[in-house]
This record gives sequence, C-alpha cells and structure tokens, in this order.
Amino acid sequence: MTNTNTQEIQVPATMPYEEARQGLIQVVQQLESGQAPLEDSLALWERGEALAQHCQNILNQAAQKVEAAQARQQPQQPQPQQTQQQAAPQNQEPPFNTPGF
Repeated sequence: MTNTNTQEIQVPATMPYEEARQGLIQVVQQLESGQAPLEDSLALWERGEALAQHCQNILNQAAQKVEAAQARQQPQQPQPQQTQQQAAPQNQEPPFNTPGF
C-alpha cells in the first residue's frame, strides 16, 4: 500500500451504506489479522475511519428523514383555549353582588 500520511482518505459520497459497511468489515478483519506491516496498517486504519464516518453520516441522514416523517404523521394538537371561567381572574366577586337585592 502507499503512504497516505500526506493525503486524506476520501470515500465517494455516492457509495451505498452496505458497500461502505462491507469495506469497513474487511478493514477490521485485515487489521485484526495482524499480518499487515505498520505503514499498511496505518493506511487501513485511515480508510476504516473514513468508511465509518461515511456510514455514520448515512445513518444520521436516515434518522433525520424518519424523524421528519414521524413529525408529519403526528396530528397537530390544537392549543387549548381558555374558557370564560378560566380567563376571569380568581377571587373576584361577581358584578352586582349587592346585599339586599
């Protein structure tokens, strides 16, 4: 593998989630095998980081779409309206409450 220390690993934005996830699994398997030289392991690590970030971005976008769809599905609850009794100040005597009438 080539030295990637000077350049950032990029994952195509159009890469589907399943493909990126499978690539990440392969990177993890290669790293866990311990067979790659140090420089290759570092390049694999960077590739794995880029793939993991790409997968996370896709999952975040999907979660936002689900939340937006759920918000559209929930019926809008009307704001409670005050009744005349609730709107009247408490402890106020009713008008024309004159003794003897």
